[in-house]
Amino acid sequence: MRNDRIALTNDSNLAVFLDAKKSPEDVAEWRVRFERLAGSPVFAVVRQDAALGAALAAQAPGGLRSPQLSTLLDQLQWLTLAGKPENDRLRIVVEGECPAEAAARQLADVLNGVVILAEGGLNDSRTRQQLDPALREAYLELLKSADVSKIDRGDSKSVRLVFDITPAFLEAAHKAAPVVPDSSQSKPPVRKAPSTRKGHI
Repeated sequence: MRNDRIALTNDSNLAVFLDAKKSPEDVAEWRVRFERLAGSPVFAVVRQDAALGAALAAQAPGGLRSPQLSTLLDQLQWLTLAGKPENDRLRIVVEGECPAEAAARQLADVLNGVVILAEGGLNDSRTRQQLDPALREAYLELLKSADVSKIDRGDSKSVRLVFDITPAFLEAAHKAAPVVPDSSQSKPPVRKAPSTRKGHI
C-alpha cells in the first residue's frame, strides 16, 4: 500500500485483495463514484456483494423489520455516503444504485412511507408521554429534513436520501441514557428456611 492509503478487511488474508488484479472497467466504476463525491470532506463508496437487507433485518427490533425493505436493499449494487457541514449542521447524503427502474421506484416509496410512519409514531400521545421532549423534537427535526428522491443516470437508477444532523439532535442523543432496570427489584424476595432448633426451658 502507498503511504496515503489504509486497507481494512474482516478476511483472514488481506494479501488476497492486495494482490488481486483489477480490470480497467472495474477501476473506472470505482473512480466515477469517487469523483462524484470528491467535493465532500467525508465520504464512502461501497460495492455491495453481500445481503445488506438481511444483515439490517437481523439487527432491527422485531417491530421494525420489513421483508419488503430488506428485499429492495439486497438489489442495490452500490452504496455511497457523503457528509458535508452546512452552517451549524451536518448534511448526510446516502445513495443506493440498482439497475432496475421498478426496484428504485419501490425503494423510494418504501423510504417515504417509513418517514411518514416515524413522524406519526413520534406524534402519538403515548410516545409524547414516554419520550423525553427534547429527544422527540430532535427526532422530528431530523425526519422533517429528510428528503427521498429518485435519480436516473441511464444504466443505473438511484435512490437518494438526504437528512440533516443538527446540534440539538446530537445533544439530545448524548443525554438520552439507556434505562437499565433495577435488578434488586426484579429479583424475588429471599425466604429464610424455618428454623429446626428447639428451645429449652
